[in-house]
Amino acid sequence: MKYVYQHGKTRGHLSQWADGNDLVLTGYFFFDRGDKDQKSREGMLRSILHQILSTRRDLIPKIFSQFFGNTLPLPQQFIAWTNLSGALISMLDHLRDSKICLFLDGLDEYRMIDRVDEYTEEEMDLIYDGTNEDDGWGQSSWIMDGHREIARFLRQFKNRDNVKVCISSRELVVFEQEFGGFPQTPGARTYRGVHRALLR
Repeated sequence: MKYVYQHGKTRGHLSQWADGNDLVLTGYFFFDRGDKDQKSREGMLRSILHQILSTRRDLIPKIFSQFFGNTLPLPQQFIAWTNLSGALISMLDHLRDSKICLFLDGLDEYRMIDRVDEYTEEEMDLIYDGTNEDDGWGQSSWIMDGHREIARFLRQFKNRDNVKVCISSRELVVFEQEFGGFPQTPGARTYRGVHRALLR
């Protein structure tokens, strides 16, 4: 995924899709063995928002208007899922004249860090009873619920004409169910994502 994300041809093909509009590329790479920001939805959103807003600083007061005038440090709710997901949607609304492509790698390594206390020890235990190597990789109810949660969050972007999402993941059942009807390439799944020229 990193190769595709960084390759010059990717921007070239996506520029054709942008058709003269401002093209915004952003990427996030989930990492299960990293810290909570490297495997959580909050970490993903903070990274995406930072990447885009660092070049579009004019949008910051519009997207985070309720926090302007606050003294530092900002309240904890600033980095809460509800605020960050709302900020992302608001940012996309403000960028309607731009074309945005999100590259998300390792979706199977996403974890619901903020909801870990909602699960029992048994629900956290890894299960290795899949019928193929990826299913047998080891999942728990907490992990599978997280995969379903992040998949459903990403599916909402299918109705935005100016947004494409290219994701990669192990071929887990939950992702097959949630993204089954979207374009894909062998070995690396792409959903509502990358321009068809990139798949050739």
